[in-house]
Amino acid sequence: YDRNNVENAERMLDWLIQIHRENGYSEDTAPNGSHFASVLNAWSKSRRRDSALRAEETLQKMEDLYNETGSPSLKPNHQCFVFCVDAWARSNHREAAKNAERILKKMESLFLDSVDDTDRMNNFAY
Repeated sequence: YDRNNVENAERMLDWLIQIHRENGYSEDTAPNGSHFASVLNAWSKSRRRDSALRAEETLQKMEDLYNETGSPSLKPNHQCFVFCVDAWARSNHREAAKNAERILKKMESLFLDSVDDTDRMNNFAY
C-alpha cells in the first residue's frame, strides 16, 4: 500500500468523523465499520514503520466513536481487531509480539463468549 494512499484514506475517515460530530451524530453523516475496516486493512499492509501504531490509533478512534454514539454500525468487530494484530505481526517493532498479544487478549475478552454469531471470534483471528 502506497504511503500517501493510506494517509489519504485516514484523512478522509477523520473528515467523516468530524462532519458526523459537527452534525450532532446524525445517522446521515455517520461513518460505518466498513470505513474503519478499510483504513485498518490499509495500515495492516503498509510498510511504514509506524503502521501498527496508526492501526491501533484507528481502532481506538472507532471504539471511542462507538462509545460516544452507541451506533451498532460503529462497533468494532473481530475483523477490525485482526487487522491490528496483523499490523503488529508485520511490524519490526521490538514490542510487536507483546502488542499483538495484548490486542488479541482484548479481542478475546470482548468476543469469545458472544452469543451473536456476527461478533463471535473464529479461527481466522488465530
